[in-house]
Amino acid sequence: MQRDAARETYQRLRTQHDVLHRARTQATFLHEGAQAIIREQMPGVLGTIASLFEVPAELDVAMEAALGSHLQDVVVKTWNDALACIDFLKRRQRGRAAFLPLDYVRAPHSIPAPRLPGVRGVAARLIKTDPIYADIAELLLGNIIIAEDLTAGRRGLAAEHRLRRAVTLDGDVVEARGVVRGGSRPRSLGVLAQEREWRELPRRLTSAQQALREAESQVKAEDEKQQAYRQQVRECGQRLQACRTALSQQEQRVNALRQRHDRLLQEVGWRRSLQEQARQALQGLQPELAQVEQEIASLQERSVDIARRVEELRASTERDDITALRQRAAEQETALAVALRTQQAQEQFIVAQREALARAQAEAEARQQRLEQGQQEMAALEQELERIRQTLAGGQQALDNANRPLAQAEAELQANEKQQLALEAEEEQLRQQLQTLQTELNRMGFERDRAREELEEIRRQMEAELGPVEVPDVGQPRQLRLALGNGVTPLPQVTQLPEGLSHELKELRTRLRRLGPINPSAPAEYEQLAERHQFLADQVQDLTKAADSTREIIEELNRLIRERFTATFAHVAREFSSCFSTLFSGGSAKLILTEPENPAESGIEIIARPPGKRSQSLSLLSGGERSLTAVALLFALLKVNPLPFCILDEVDAMLDESNVHRFRSFLEALARQTQFIVITHNRNTVEAAATVYGISMAQEGVSTILSLRLPEESREKATQDSAAASPAA
Repeated sequence: MQRDAARETYQRLRTQHDVLHRARTQATFLHEGAQAIIREQMPGVLGTIASLFEVPAELDVAMEAALGSHLQDVVVKTWNDALACIDFLKRRQRGRAAFLPLDYVRAPHSIPAPRLPGVRGVAARLIKTDPIYADIAELLLGNIIIAEDLTAGRRGLAAEHRLRRAVTLDGDVVEARGVVRGGSRPRSLGVLAQEREWRELPRRLTSAQQALREAESQVKAEDEKQQAYRQQVRECGQRLQACRTALSQQEQRVNALRQRHDRLLQEVGWRRSLQEQARQALQGLQPELAQVEQEIASLQERSVDIARRVEELRASTERDDITALRQRAAEQETALAVALRTQQAQEQFIVAQREALARAQAEAEARQQRLEQGQQEMAALEQELERIRQTLAGGQQALDNANRPLAQAEAELQANEKQQLALEAEEEQLRQQLQTLQTELNRMGFERDRAREELEEIRRQMEAELGPVEVPDVGQPRQLRLALGNGVTPLPQVTQLPEGLSHELKELRTRLRRLGPINPSAPAEYEQLAERHQFLADQVQDLTKAADSTREIIEELNRLIRERFTATFAHVAREFSSCFSTLFSGGSAKLILTEPENPAESGIEIIARPPGKRSQSLSLLSGGERSLTAVALLFALLKVNPLPFCILDEVDAMLDESNVHRFRSFLEALARQTQFIVITHNRNTVEAAATVYGISMAQEGVSTILSLRLPEESREKATQDSAAASPAA
């Protein structure tokens, strides 16, 4: 808001500066003559009295009353500058103006100020100005005193008879001859006040601009703080998002561990059931194992017994049949082998069962350990999850706490931005209206001041001729009393309104309030506007008639231009063809318009056919042919429209002797009506001249002009010799 106020102050001062600058540039507050001089920026003009005198603020009204119409006097450097300005106003019909030449103005003797209560001093000593304008200040204000009221001013005039006038702070005037003028203060700013404002505006603008910069710096600092605060909020949001991501990851890990824990529990239960089944199977195999061990022991005993008996049988071969014994031994060995094999199988099965039981127990213990480790990890993860949840809750609360003022700040910022945009739009609209109203106000103020000055001048003239007079104040509108006379019929007094008239009466009163007070000057203004409208309508009608007449004249001129151009072009084309044939001793040439339908804006093209060649444009001819063609065109123009004299600069430089002879002959024929000045280095052309001028340098660095007038006999002889030598050439 401080920045908006500073910007509004700066814009207001800037608008005021622009309005005053435009008014000073266009000099709208000056009379027509002074305005023309200031706008034209005549040399030697230093400015008006209003722009050269610096008056204190409390003395603006008094000094304007003291100076009066002299505020618009133009100060110039010299008497000649004043005469030049007056001559300019007379030549331009721009009215009249008063001038004060510095080299001509002579200040009167200084008058001391009466030392009386209420007398401020002599007006010339209460202002500030450049020393070079001191005589002008003394001339205009040296015999005027500034007093606090009319009574003090009258005492001051009585105390010093050389004083001419006393002016009060309110602008009232008492003159030494007895005239007293006064009234209310002017409502608008005077010329001196505007000049003071113009002088003070740069400083006020600089101060307002500095205040605007400081306000913008504060706003920028606040924006930076807001940006840092937003950065902190963004960082908190990022940390919160990171915590949420970590929480999600931990929850995923916890879910995975829970699933793994469930699987381990299922596997442990399955392993325990297998272990129980193996234990039950082992317990079921214990009797069989004991029986097998008994069988193994009995088989071992039997094997020992069989071995003993085999030995016995081997020893008693004599008593028993060896074959039968051998069969019995084989049977016994087979039974022994079967028993041993059965024993080994039983032992292997027992070992396998023991190993399977040991592995199942080991795996069950390992899974139990992993289960305990998983439970520990899950407990740790539960603690970490709880900690993250607490951190997340704290971060969310901090974020909510941070977002709450941020949301409020953003809402306030958006509201302020909308309000700022609306205020800026309204400010721009009001600025434009203010500028328009200020311009109109200044114009009306200047016109009012000018009218007052004219009225003051008329009053002075009337007082000078008739003595003191009273001029009524016409500054305020007054209600006119209508003189109806006997044309009014008295009506009976109405005590109660009829039914239905109350609403109509309210509407009529509303319409009457909308119409506002009666403007007594409306008929006069209407007559002035009607006269102005009729005058402008007559002016528009005259301008329309003048424009139509101008269009008719332009059309007539265009028609005449086309006709004369066509006739002249045809004549020049015929003469050009003749001159071309003469200079070339044959051939033909013609002039062609590039745009025949628009001859006034058409270009011209030359088509030439020298003897023995085909027709071609000018650019395709040789250098000598182009030169001779150009000479033919020049001679054709001279024949159509002869000139008093003509200057030719080395037009024969590209011609050979035979062409120079024809050129010289043609030149001599045209010399009867046109005097030619020819610059040439060709001997044959020089011989045809009546007077020859040349430049000679007999000595180094010294040029000498030589002139020679040839007699008629010499020129004729030279012409004959040239004509005789021409065929040979």
